[in-house]
Amino acid sequence: MTCLLIELADQLQDSDGRPALDAQLYELLAWTRLHALDPDITVGRIADHVGYNKDYLSRMFKRRFGAGLLDYVHGLKLDAAKELLASGKLGVKEIAGRVGFGDDKQFAKWFKRLAGVTPTAYRQAFGGTRLNNR
Repeated sequence: MTCLLIELADQLQDSDGRPALDAQLYELLAWTRLHALDPDITVGRIADHVGYNKDYLSRMFKRRFGAGLLDYVHGLKLDAAKELLASGKLGVKEIAGRVGFGDDKQFAKWFKRLAGVTPTAYRQAFGGTRLNNR
């Protein structure tokens, strides 16, 4: 999802012909990717980092990318969780902690809501399907 958003953002241009992403928006995306798995990541924290009001930043992000900033963060967390589950090396509780959840039950509910299956079912379906799996 991250790569897709970045690629689309690079290709898009505003109606007046300016590049769609200025340096500050690149900084926002890069910083968010680096900190997405932090347990205390919030839209407010992201907004503080780039010096915007959180409501303004949310509206700008949604208008620019068609999805909310929190959805973007959740997508990054979900991608990381799927990768860890597919590797089969860590337990669900440890994966929950690595993607920013203190409670594995909350993580399981969140994962099922976004992915449509439980973490265990995802692991059973996709475990061992990664390329270069060691």
